[in-house]
Amino acid sequence: MLHCIETIGSGGVERRRLSIIKGLDSSIFDHKIICTKAINNLPKEFRELGVEIIEIGQFKYPLQPGKLKAALGIIKKYQPDIIHGAIFEGISMATIAGTIGKVPVRIAEETSFPKNRSKKATYLLKTLLKFADYVVAVSPNVYNYLNTQAGVPDGKLKLINNGISDVRRSSDYEIANLKSHLGISSTDIVIGSVGRVYDSIKRFSDILKAVKILDRKDIKVLIVGEGPDTSSLINLAKELGLEEQLIMVGFQPETALFYSLMDIFTIVSGAEGFGLVAVEAMLHSLPVIATRVGGLEFVVEDNSSGILIDPCSPQQLSAALSSLISNPSLANKFGLSGRERALKEFSAERYVEEVERLYIESLKSKKIAR
Repeated sequence: MLHCIETIGSGGVERRRLSIIKGLDSSIFDHKIICTKAINNLPKEFRELGVEIIEIGQFKYPLQPGKLKAALGIIKKYQPDIIHGAIFEGISMATIAGTIGKVPVRIAEETSFPKNRSKKATYLLKTLLKFADYVVAVSPNVYNYLNTQAGVPDGKLKLINNGISDVRRSSDYEIANLKSHLGISSTDIVIGSVGRVYDSIKRFSDILKAVKILDRKDIKVLIVGEGPDTSSLINLAKELGLEEQLIMVGFQPETALFYSLMDIFTIVSGAEGFGLVAVEAMLHSLPVIATRVGGLEFVVEDNSSGILIDPCSPQQLSAALSSLISNPSLANKFGLSGRERALKEFSAERYVEEVERLYIESLKSKKIAR
């Protein structure tokens, strides 16, 4: 197995790869990963499982010849039976280098919902996917995009919804200790979000604007993640008079304890392929407020496990927050319903089983005995 992805950092794509590697029978599947770079703590987890990570450096553009040549050299060295790529860089390696290197099974995975993708980029993706044997969509919305806009036929498309393992529950002592450290009182309402701080996509600024509309001093905004827009977000909080209410803790290799501090979880992205952090929040029994974009419309059931709002709408977000803050029993109901849905629909076990089925069926179709 040769996995091709962009950065191994803390994102959903690489975490799904980790679930696959942990869940598949190591006596049958041997895994290696090509990536552009490996950062933070996640690469260590891969290496502890015996997975070799080969970094080839950042792509300047998806079809950069030197990078595809490097990927081809790795393919020739290891001669994988299956190559599985995600994100443009990974898909280009899996399809182009995989085809030239005569890898028997080539799988491409679309992990984002390309709401604003240009016609040129869609055409490029459509061309690349012609070289794939199978194309995986991580949500029904992504499946529909690939089918109707990227022109991938139903027979080549596979819908495999994302999945994650159940979460670790934090002790009362851990929660109280961290709240004290972060300056969160027992009467504060904590609105949280988790993700890379790219505000043009994740829209963390909308959370601050919504809290400004609510005009309540007992609200804390907890953001777990780092990114290029961290400074601008802090500056916005100062402009809005919310600097004492914003808590940014940066990247955290373990997020379970931080979810345990939250009362309401928000994911208000402008675009989202699936929204794995929404599932994590649901597993923590948190009510979720999410935008009607991409996979989030599928993950969060409106008025059941949470509330769906339009993207880029601080007014709608403030109204949704107000309804949950003023009605704790409703918030609790949404939280319990969300956990039940997450355990049933988005488990890591189910995800790995479906990926394994695809791998084995694809090998059989190529008459590769395993």
